[in-house]
Amino acid sequence: MVVREGVHLLFSSLFVFCIYYDLNVLKLPDVLRQGVYSEAGGRLKFLTFWNIFIIAFFFVLSLINDVFGTRAEDPRKRGKLQKFLDVLFTVVAFPTGLFVATCFWSLYLYDREIIFPLIFDAFFPAWLNHLMHTVIVPAVLVEMIFVHHFYPRRIYGVAGLVAFFGIYLAWIHVIAYVWEIGRASCRERV
Repeated sequence: MVVREGVHLLFSSLFVFCIYYDLNVLKLPDVLRQGVYSEAGGRLKFLTFWNIFIIAFFFVLSLINDVFGTRAEDPRKRGKLQKFLDVLFTVVAFPTGLFVATCFWSLYLYDREIIFPLIFDAFFPAWLNHLMHTVIVPAVLVEMIFVHHFYPRRIYGVAGLVAFFGIYLAWIHVIAYVWEIGRASCRERV
Protein backbone atom coordinates (compact mmCIF):
# COMPACT_ATOMS: atom_id res chain seq x y z
CA MET A 1 0.00 0.00 0.00
CA VAL A 2 1.70 3.16 -1.27
CA VAL A 3 -0.33 5.50 0.97
CA ARG A 4 1.01 3.93 4.15
CA GLU A 5 4.63 4.19 2.98
CA GLY A 6 4.05 7.79 1.89
CA VAL A 7 2.52 8.71 5.24
CA HIS A 8 5.39 7.09 7.14
CA LEU A 9 7.99 8.76 4.92
CA LEU A 10 6.35 12.17 5.28
CA PHE A 11 5.97 12.06 9.06
CA SER A 12 9.33 10.43 9.76
CA SER A 13 11.02 13.12 7.65
CA LEU A 14 9.09 15.92 9.36
CA PHE A 15 9.76 14.79 12.90
CA VAL A 16 13.43 13.86 12.33
CA PHE A 17 13.94 17.30 10.77
CA CYS A 18 12.14 18.87 13.74
CA ILE A 19 14.57 17.21 16.16
CA TYR A 20 17.57 18.12 14.00
CA TYR A 21 16.47 21.76 13.74
CA ASP A 22 15.75 22.06 17.45
CA LEU A 23 19.10 20.57 18.47
CA ASN A 24 21.43 21.96 15.81
CA VAL A 25 19.97 25.00 14.06
CA LEU A 26 17.83 26.79 16.63
CA LYS A 27 19.80 29.66 18.12
CA LEU A 28 18.72 30.38 21.67
CA PRO A 29 19.59 33.62 23.43
CA ASP A 30 22.36 33.39 26.03
CA VAL A 31 19.85 33.84 28.84
CA LEU A 32 18.04 30.63 27.86
CA ARG A 33 21.16 28.73 26.82
CA GLN A 34 22.56 29.27 30.30
CA GLY A 35 19.19 28.94 32.02
CA VAL A 36 16.26 26.61 31.47
CA TYR A 37 17.67 24.77 28.46
CA SER A 38 21.11 24.02 29.87
CA GLU A 39 20.61 23.38 33.57
CA ALA A 40 19.75 19.93 34.88
CA GLY A 41 18.31 17.93 32.02
CA GLY A 42 18.30 20.52 29.26
CA ARG A 43 15.57 19.90 26.70
CA LEU A 44 14.96 16.41 28.08
CA LYS A 45 13.04 17.86 30.99
CA PHE A 46 10.20 18.73 28.59
CA LEU A 47 7.61 16.06 27.80
CA THR A 48 7.27 17.68 24.36
CA PHE A 49 10.83 16.67 23.53
CA TRP A 50 10.31 13.11 24.78
CA ASN A 51 7.17 12.96 22.68
CA ILE A 52 8.90 14.19 19.52
CA PHE A 53 11.61 11.56 19.97
CA ILE A 54 9.03 8.80 20.47
CA ILE A 55 6.92 9.90 17.49
CA ALA A 56 9.97 10.24 15.22
CA PHE A 57 11.29 6.86 16.39
CA PHE A 58 7.90 5.29 15.74
CA PHE A 59 7.54 6.69 12.21
CA VAL A 60 11.14 5.81 11.24
CA LEU A 61 10.62 2.23 12.47
CA SER A 62 7.28 2.12 10.66
CA LEU A 63 8.98 3.13 7.42
CA ILE A 64 11.64 0.46 7.96
CA ASN A 65 8.87 -2.08 8.60
CA ASP A 66 7.08 -0.99 5.41
CA VAL A 67 10.21 -1.53 3.34
CA PHE A 68 11.80 -4.58 4.98
CA GLY A 69 9.29 -6.03 7.46
CA THR A 70 5.92 -7.69 7.47
CA ARG A 71 2.62 -6.01 6.80
CA ALA A 72 0.36 -8.90 7.68
CA GLU A 73 -3.16 -8.22 8.88
CA ASP A 74 -3.33 -11.60 10.59
CA PRO A 75 -2.01 -11.23 14.17
CA ARG A 76 -0.31 -14.64 14.00
CA LYS A 77 1.73 -13.67 10.91
CA ARG A 78 2.95 -10.30 12.17
CA GLY A 79 6.69 -9.91 12.64
CA LYS A 80 8.38 -8.83 15.86
CA LEU A 81 8.97 -5.30 14.58
CA GLN A 82 5.32 -4.95 13.62
CA LYS A 83 4.23 -6.22 17.04
CA PHE A 84 6.63 -3.79 18.73
CA LEU A 85 5.24 -0.92 16.63
CA ASP A 86 1.69 -1.87 17.64
CA VAL A 87 2.63 -1.68 21.31
CA LEU A 88 4.68 1.50 20.92
CA PHE A 89 1.90 3.28 19.06
CA THR A 90 -1.08 2.16 21.12
CA VAL A 91 0.55 2.33 24.56
CA VAL A 92 2.92 5.33 24.33
CA ALA A 93 2.95 7.33 21.07
CA PHE A 94 -0.79 7.90 20.59
CA PRO A 95 -1.77 8.77 24.19
CA THR A 96 1.35 10.86 24.83
CA GLY A 97 0.96 12.72 21.55
CA LEU A 98 -2.64 13.65 22.34
CA PHE A 99 -1.73 14.54 25.94
CA VAL A 100 1.11 16.87 24.91
CA ALA A 101 -0.96 18.65 22.26
CA THR A 102 -4.02 19.01 24.50
CA CYS A 103 -2.08 20.25 27.52
CA PHE A 104 0.11 22.63 25.53
CA TRP A 105 -2.71 24.32 23.63
CA SER A 106 -5.03 24.40 26.66
CA LEU A 107 -2.37 26.17 28.73
CA TYR A 108 -1.46 28.38 25.77
CA LEU A 109 -5.07 29.52 25.43
CA TYR A 110 -5.49 29.99 29.18
CA ASP A 111 -2.29 32.00 29.71
CA ARG A 112 0.42 31.87 27.10
CA GLU A 113 3.13 33.04 29.51
CA ILE A 114 2.77 29.82 31.53
CA ILE A 115 3.92 27.52 28.74
CA PHE A 116 5.36 29.54 25.85
CA PRO A 117 6.23 33.13 26.79
CA LEU A 118 5.92 35.85 24.18
CA ILE A 119 9.69 36.37 24.21
CA PHE A 120 10.11 32.93 22.57
CA ASP A 121 8.52 34.23 19.35
CA ALA A 122 11.70 36.18 18.56
CA PHE A 123 13.82 33.04 18.12
CA PHE A 124 11.51 30.00 18.12
CA PRO A 125 9.81 29.72 14.71
CA ALA A 126 6.03 29.26 14.70
CA TRP A 127 6.31 26.34 12.27
CA LEU A 128 8.59 24.48 14.71
CA ASN A 129 6.15 25.12 17.55
CA HIS A 130 3.33 23.68 15.41
CA LEU A 131 5.44 20.69 14.38
CA MET A 132 6.08 19.91 18.04
CA HIS A 133 2.62 20.61 19.41
CA THR A 134 0.04 20.50 16.59
CA VAL A 135 1.12 18.21 13.74
CA ILE A 136 1.42 15.32 16.16
CA VAL A 137 -2.37 15.02 16.42
CA PRO A 138 -3.06 14.69 12.67
CA ALA A 139 -0.03 12.39 12.39
CA VAL A 140 -1.31 9.88 14.93
CA LEU A 141 -4.88 10.17 13.60
CA VAL A 142 -3.73 9.51 10.02
CA GLU A 143 -1.73 6.56 11.34
CA MET A 144 -4.87 5.19 12.97
CA ILE A 145 -6.83 5.57 9.72
CA PHE A 146 -4.32 3.97 7.36
CA VAL A 147 -2.69 1.32 9.56
CA HIS A 148 -4.50 -1.30 11.59
CA HIS A 149 -2.81 -1.74 14.96
CA PHE A 150 -3.47 -4.61 17.33
CA TYR A 151 -3.95 -3.42 20.89
CA PRO A 152 -2.42 -5.21 23.86
CA ARG A 153 -4.66 -6.39 26.67
CA ARG A 154 -5.98 -3.43 28.64
CA ILE A 155 -3.98 -4.23 31.77
CA TYR A 156 -0.71 -4.34 29.77
CA GLY A 157 -1.55 -1.14 27.92
CA VAL A 158 -2.38 0.78 31.08
CA ALA A 159 0.66 -0.68 32.87
CA GLY A 160 2.91 0.37 29.97
CA LEU A 161 1.53 3.92 29.92
CA VAL A 162 1.81 4.22 33.71
CA ALA A 163 5.40 2.91 33.53
CA PHE A 164 6.28 5.46 30.83
CA PHE A 165 4.86 8.39 32.77
CA GLY A 166 6.39 7.01 35.98
CA ILE A 167 9.82 7.04 34.33
CA TYR A 168 9.21 10.59 33.12
CA LEU A 169 8.08 11.77 36.57
CA ALA A 170 11.07 10.06 38.22
CA TRP A 171 13.34 11.85 35.74
CA ILE A 172 11.70 15.20 36.55
CA HIS A 173 12.18 14.56 40.28
CA VAL A 174 15.85 13.69 39.73
CA ILE A 175 16.28 16.93 37.77
CA ALA A 176 14.55 18.94 40.49
CA TYR A 177 16.74 17.31 43.15
CA VAL A 178 19.98 17.91 41.22
CA TRP A 179 18.96 21.44 40.31
CA GLU A 180 18.10 22.26 43.93
CA ILE A 181 21.43 20.85 45.15
CA GLY A 182 23.24 22.95 42.53
CA ARG A 183 21.33 26.07 43.52
CA ALA A 184 21.94 25.39 47.23
CA SER A 185 25.69 24.99 46.70
CA CYS A 186 25.75 28.28 44.78
CA ARG A 187 23.97 30.00 47.66
CA GLU A 188 26.54 28.59 50.10
CA ARG A 189 29.41 30.05 48.07
CA VAL A 190 27.83 33.51 48.17
